[in-house]
Amino acid sequence: VLEIADASFLNGTDYTIFVLEKRESNKSNNYFIGDANSANEGNTNQNLTLGYSLNGAIKHSQSSDNTYNALISDYSSSAGAPRIFSFVSDLSKGKKTYINGVLAGESANTDPLTGITALKIGNEYKGQIGEIAIFTKALRNSERKSVEDYLGKKWSSKILRDSISG
Repeated sequence: VLEIADASFLNGTDYTIFVLEKRESNKSNNYFIGDANSANEGNTNQNLTLGYSLNGAIKHSQSSDNTYNALISDYSSSAGAPRIFSFVSDLSKGKKTYINGVLAGESANTDPLTGITALKIGNEYKGQIGEIAIFTKALRNSERKSVEDYLGKKWSSKILRDSISG
């Protein structure tokens, strides 16, 4: 587990977070970023949790009632396939989750993170994390696609833009 001791740079700002990963389990609560058991989990906007909440669902949560899931293929149909996740939080437009460049889920909630202090990477995560990139702005679609394409080329992961399964 890697912990970013001071994640306060995310408070009050837009953000875009990219994660290139390959899960190795169908376990629930399989988060590549965050800690669903954090003391701040019940305090809205004071914890960031990103990853598999269920075998077929990806969670983007700022805790409590500021959470939404995106559906994804289950582990047995996508085992061994790396994916690029893009989580965007725009304080004027809401939140979006992209999987391999395809919009998979969204929320109209525009609340910022307000009390996040630390950020755990790989806490109880079953899989491989190739790379994580964090931007303190909501990237425009063209910028997001450029980063996804770069990560896809770097890590030999196809960005299909028409499927979230592989």
